[in-house]
Parts: sequence; C-alpha cells; structure tokens
Amino acid sequence: MTKQKMRDLVVLLPGITGSVLQSADGEDIWAPSGGALWNWLSSCGDSVQNLELPAHLPGAAPPDDGVRARALVPDFHGVFGLWKIDGYRAIAKLIHDKFDIGGGGDVPTNFVEFPYDWRRSNREAAAKLKSMVDTQLNAWRAWSHWKDAKVILLAHSMGGLISRYYLEVLEGWRDCRALVTFGTPYWGSVDPISYVANGYKEKFVDLTNVLRSCPSIYELMACYDVVKVGPDWKKVAEAGPLPHVDAARAADALKFHDEIAVAAEMNRNDPAYLTQGCKIIPMIGVRQPTQQSVVLNLGRLVAQETRPKGIDDTLEGGDGRVPRVSAAPIEIFEEYRESFFVERHGSLQNNAQLLDDLCERLRQMQAHKPVRGTFEERSKQKPAAIGLRLDDLYVNDEPVRIEAALIDRAGGGDIIATIDRLTGEAWSKTIEFAAKKEEASTVPIGALEPGRYRITAQAKEGYLVATPVRDVFEVAGKD
Repeated sequence: MTKQKMRDLVVLLPGITGSVLQSADGEDIWAPSGGALWNWLSSCGDSVQNLELPAHLPGAAPPDDGVRARALVPDFHGVFGLWKIDGYRAIAKLIHDKFDIGGGGDVPTNFVEFPYDWRRSNREAAAKLKSMVDTQLNAWRAWSHWKDAKVILLAHSMGGLISRYYLEVLEGWRDCRALVTFGTPYWGSVDPISYVANGYKEKFVDLTNVLRSCPSIYELMACYDVVKVGPDWKKVAEAGPLPHVDAARAADALKFHDEIAVAAEMNRNDPAYLTQGCKIIPMIGVRQPTQQSVVLNLGRLVAQETRPKGIDDTLEGGDGRVPRVSAAPIEIFEEYRESFFVERHGSLQNNAQLLDDLCERLRQMQAHKPVRGTFEERSKQKPAAIGLRLDDLYVNDEPVRIEAALIDRAGGGDIIATIDRLTGEAWSKTIEFAAKKEEASTVPIGALEPGRYRITAQAKEGYLVATPVRDVFEVAGKD
C-alpha cells in the first residue's frame, strides 16, 4: 500500500519510566534497554539511587539536578509491580511504514518522539511539550506550506496526563487535532498509592526513597474517593494521616488534576474549542484483574480489587494497572469516543488490533474531506475475554505460575499460553489447558532460566471470540 502523506505533526509520548535519563556528566542513569530489565536494575546497585530528586517544597519544582531525558526507551522497561511497559517500537514503526513523513537534512521532521524527565511534575513536562510543539509545528508549517497543519499527540499512560495539561491549562488545544491515549490514568491509579505508603523493595533493589521523592508518582495516584477509612471512602489528599504519604504532596497532586478539570470546563465555554478544538480519543484496556481501591488496615494501606462505593459495576476491572473508571476524561464520558481492547497495560500500545485502529484513525485525520464511514455490524452478545494474572518478577529457583480465566463465556473452553524468551538464546514453550468460566485456573509453567519473557494467552482456534492477551515478566538469577 502506498504511504499516505502526513500533513500534521505527530508526537509520541511515553509513560512513566519510558525515557532514558542521563546525568550531568553524560552517564545514563536510567536506560533499561537491550537486556533484561531486572539484570539492569540489579547491576546498577546503588547508582539507581541517583534517581532520587533533591528535597523540595510541595508545589515547587525540585532543584535542577542536571538530569536530562535524551530518548525514549524502545523496549521492555519499567519498575516491577508499579509500572511495566513492553516498549514503543511498534507505534514508531507504524508511523514510518504507513505514512510519508518529512525529515532529514534541512527538512524538518513531522514525527517526533518526546522524552521527558518522568520523575518530575507533569506540569514541567507539559511546559516543555508546549515549547517543543510551538517550535516544531511552526517550522513544519513554514517548510511544508500546510498552514492548517496541527499536532496529533499519541500518548501512552502518564504521557496522556502531560498532554492533557498542555491541551487544557496551557491552551495547546488551539494547535492540536487529536490526542490519542493508550491506557492513560486520567483520574489516577491505585498502585502508586500502595508503593508510596508501603515502600518498594523487590528482591535486591530498593527504590522506596526514589519513588517517594517524585511528584509524578503522586500525580499518578487515584484522585477520586479511593481510600476506605473505616466505613467511609475518601480521596488520598482528604483521608487524614496515611502511612508515609506526604499530605502536602498529595494535596498538590490533587490540585494538578483540579487545574485540568477547571481549565477544561472554561474551555468548553469557548465555541472555537467545541468546533475546532482537539478531539480526545482514549484507547482502553479492559477485563483484566486490576487494583481498584485501598483500605487502611492496622496502619497499613492495602490495595484491593474492590470497587469504591458509587462506581458502577459496568466499570469493573481495567488493564491490570489503570482502572477502567479512570481511563477516560469525565468530560467526554457520554460522548462514547473510547475504543476498548482486551489487553494488559504494558502491552496495550503493541496490541495488533489497537495499531490497526490507530492507523485508520490517522488516515482519516489526513483526509481532505470527511466522508460518512460504514460500520461493521457487531453482535449484541458481549464477546468472551481472557483475564490474565502473573507476577512481574520471579527468581530462577521458584516455579512460574500464571492464572487465567474466561470472562463472559457460557461455559468453559481451552486456552493456549505461549511463553517466548526475549533475551539470550531463543526459547519457546506452549501450554494448552482448560479454563473454567469466571474462575481463575492456576497453570504451572515451571522453573525458567534467567531472562525476560513474553506470554501470550489465546483461545484455542475455533473455540471462542476472545482476543489474545499478552504480558511480560522477568526471571532473575539468584546468587
């Protein structure tokens, strides 16, 4: 197929931990790429503590410690249990393969990967995004002579929060055609609350002080009534003293979300915003076991899958990291722009169906004249899905086990799980097992060699209408 001309500026924003961070002396202090993530973290030893931000007052930018974001991390990266991503190569490849974009020599590019210091407040990253877009878009318009060119933001996870602040508070909507988000926690997530409150120590790595120093971690915390204290449900910032949660930082994080909400409400009073402004298109992972709330129990915050009071049972689950209730802005909740995919958070941006959907949306945005589309008739019956649960990290002397369940299926069925080794010598294992309806089946994989792996769980051919679900995990060597 001939490449379609891309008239707009496309910007790809990663999620938290998705940018390579470099110290002032040019040394990479966060660059978990090209090898097993756990091995990278373990080999860094105490040097990973250099990620801790200098002390600063809540609401104030931390002092400049000389760290700079230099590139996106292209493959498997993250912090186990908090946020884990299977890379951004597929989206970048789609843009290059399907669209004719500029760039090279004196020609400005109209596809930009936007790395940022993911430790710092999303406000800071949004300001830098605005500066970059203003410069790059003006250069592209001048060179291409497409005066009506706009920016299209493709944002994974926390990158969507940065984009939203840029659009609403910094009025980037005037130059933006669309914001497409993949698993963005518009209203936050539960996991960051647990890790700030209870600390982060996995096997040999302790990132507790690093995570507690990051304004971004607080801004990722769920900002709705998510904490159960006694019989009551409260926001993190309003729940009273919580273990190791800085009340002032939690209040500033809630203010960050309130700033977006207030600006969005004001913007919607502007006719130009409604007729010419940016369209927000959330792509959401669903029907995976997802932490929904936290309960204060004996001085400890415990994450649980129980929905907070007042959340409709239709909004059960999520993508394994982001609750479904949080994955779209409330302002567009009844506009039904979302697309839903049965996929885990870390692999959502690599989902084949999502990439096909994204490609066609981008093509539509570049069309000279809009045309009335045709819509495939869909079954009224809710399709079946596969729910997958596994740990992020195992040690090589412990057996690997996964849990899988069939959701919304009249009976049981067979599932095929394929485990592929991503590092070292190529290795693959396939296991077929019977899964029960709505009940998780524990499937033993056995002990695996150290390395990182991808698991794909799919229905046996001809059995049920359920898209494959993927996730990644790592096996660490035990000294």
